[in-house]
Amino acid sequence: MRSAPVKLAPIAALLLAACGTAAVPCPGEVQGTLTFHARPVASTCRWFKDLIDAGRAADQTFTATVSFTGDTTAALCLQRTLSQIKTGTRSGDAFSVSSTAPAAAGAVGTCPCGVTVEETFSATLLRGADGKVNGYRDGSMVGHLTRSADDAARDCYAAADAAGTSDECPGAASGCDVTYAFPPP
Repeated sequence: MRSAPVKLAPIAALLLAACGTAAVPCPGEVQGTLTFHARPVASTCRWFKDLIDAGRAADQTFTATVSFTGDTTAALCLQRTLSQIKTGTRSGDAFSVSSTAPAAAGAVGTCPCGVTVEETFSATLLRGADGKVNGYRDGSMVGHLTRSADDAARDCYAAADAAGTSDECPGAASGCDVTYAFPPP
């Protein structure tokens, strides 16, 4: 009997990483709390593109609150403890928010070195006739991964480059991207 292929999503777990399930308070006027479904669609990170091509990069589902402050500011708050609030801009109901966080050595794929992840989340809220948010469209999440700049990471990358194993890491100093699409619910 053949078993189903194992689905892996190392970057999605990192991009959305947090412990617990308690709601994170979101600043500003809450527009709605939605469940987002993320599907990996592209990557300039060789190791993650290999996972996508092999059908081993799993979809992710998470709940987040979207809030607006004034006419041009937006925030997105994952409904998990210890998550970072992503902040950015909006135009009407379209918004783009981001946050940057370090990832521990060994936390990204099979890269043994430290990585910094800048996550950008964009979508347009949909409203019902009553004006309440009832969905979203045009959603995406892009994780831009770069090599951490601390001494331990620099030493780690020097060793990985010398051994020819840095393909499992963000690679060049410019980094690489992992892109997820959010199909409308």
